[in-house]
Amino acid sequence: MSGVCVNFTHRATPEAILSSFGASAECLEEITLEQAQEALGPPSNHSLVRAGTSGDWGFCIETFGVISVRRDVLAELSSRSRSITASCGADAFHVVASWQNGEEVETFEPGYRPSLRAKSLHPLWDETEMASSRNPGVSAIVAAFSVIADKTGVSIPFELAAGPLLSGVAPMRGSTPQNQENGARENLGRKLPGLQFPSVSE
Repeated sequence: MSGVCVNFTHRATPEAILSSFGASAECLEEITLEQAQEALGPPSNHSLVRAGTSGDWGFCIETFGVISVRRDVLAELSSRSRSITASCGADAFHVVASWQNGEEVETFEPGYRPSLRAKSLHPLWDETEMASSRNPGVSAIVAAFSVIADKTGVSIPFELAAGPLLSGVAPMRGSTPQNQENGARENLGRKLPGLQFPSVSE
């Protein structure tokens, strides 16, 4: 299964989010996931990015890549706002990152304390750990998605993820998804057991 990243950015439009990812505004189209995958073809050096809004939050679902965990992208998305990304890697490497006003608040691999990077407080890490302790049968990344859903009030069921969303292609800027993910792993954590991408629901 290809890796999937979900980004949530406060008070951001789908167009603004996709622009931060590097998708061309002239090539955006509101289509379903099936239509987007058929139009895109096999992944090579690009990501499929699909964005929408829910309440006060914009969201973006990225497949075939991990652009949404890049520091430059998160800095741009969170400029004068707040942006949270959760990534389920293709080979079970998972990352949660929270940025605000262009600066990193906390980044971690759920369930792996040595990976935690934060300037001071780290509420997403703390609440993910508490959620995991209350539900020992639930994986750490699923607990993290549950915490993010509570924080943002955004639910992304399969019907929404697969339905019509503003969609485009974002270039990987000379890097393959594997190379980007390897770089993130060197800085952050270790490989975890396999996990299918969870639906985020309330």
